[in-house]
Amino acid sequence: MASEKIERLRAETKRLVEAKQWDELISVSTERIDLEKEPEKRAEAYFWRGAAYREESDLDRAIEDFDSALNINPEYVEAYFHRGLAYGQKGDLDRAIEDFDSVLNINPEYAEAYFHRGLAYDEKGDFDRAIEDFDNALNINPENAEAYCWRGITYNEKGDFDRAIEDFDSVLGINPENAEAYFWRGIIYNKKGDFDRAIEDFDSVLGINPEYAEAYFWRGIIYNQKGDFDRAIEDLSHALDINSQYAQAYYWRGRTYHQKGDFDRAIEDFDSALGINPEYAGVYFRRGLACGAKGDFDRAIEDFDSALGINPEYAEAYCWRGITYNQKGDFDRAIEDLSHALDINFQYAQAYYWRGIIYNQKGDFDRAIEDFDSALGIN
Repeated sequence: MASEKIERLRAETKRLVEAKQWDELISVSTERIDLEKEPEKRAEAYFWRGAAYREESDLDRAIEDFDSALNINPEYVEAYFHRGLAYGQKGDLDRAIEDFDSVLNINPEYAEAYFHRGLAYDEKGDFDRAIEDFDNALNINPENAEAYCWRGITYNEKGDFDRAIEDFDSVLGINPENAEAYFWRGIIYNKKGDFDRAIEDFDSVLGINPEYAEAYFWRGIIYNQKGDFDRAIEDLSHALDINSQYAQAYYWRGRTYHQKGDFDRAIEDFDSALGINPEYAGVYFRRGLACGAKGDFDRAIEDFDSALGINPEYAEAYCWRGITYNQKGDFDRAIEDLSHALDINFQYAQAYYWRGIIYNQKGDFDRAIEDFDSALGIN
């Protein structure tokens, strides 16, 4: 009877794995662990319980079970692989890499181990090793669209845009409905200044997945760069309809409203962005600009103060706080801030220009001329 029960539990394990019924699989695997006498089958039961725990994001228990499986069978490739996945999910990239190494020592043709080790190296910023692993995964399986996609992302991170585009082209040759490949290719066309192709790619993303907030966001930014502010606002609003916590979308819509001269709406959007992320220095800076444009100089200075409290090397915030002090007639503070901006960025033509304006207002014509000369030397 015991052997019949074990056979039934083994068959049930297979069914539950195929059905992805993880809670039931944990229960059945626990029974198997108690009943299995064959070491390899007991290791298998630990493995499947660990796999189910990993699917349910109970990563510590998953790792314990993979450990148990490997204590019984130190050559259990799948246990190393899935433990590596679990360590990766926990952010323990070094242990994940060690486990993928173990997989490849046992089976050098395990394409997914190369792929996931490549992901771990990419996350660690070791782009060359990541690319090498994606190459190996593709040598084993040239139809692995995911490996092409991630190699393209890694080439993008290295700044090798042409190779990245080639990889995304390869993904789309395998699967013309891969929204991620269109998205990333659009990002790169934008970086290359090819805005029309970027928009075409984001159009394709949204044709496949109309809920892809990031595609609306980036298409909105490109419309902003092209000066089509109404379309930009429309796309950024779509992004926010999908994800109301998208701080960057509020920021960029606020910038766009500012560019249209709608300072009140701009400030509303900057307020929303800061409600989501109170440490977003760029939003304080932009809200300061909008307040200054409305003539609310004290509030503008408060926002520039906040931006500099988060990022003391924010040259633009020093520059515009200096300009605002000038508008308030506080020339000495203005010069002090513009000088700080130039200490951070000595090629900042606008800061030289405004400091020159203020020296001129103070009657210090020689210094004014020096600053205007410096500004003209840069621009």
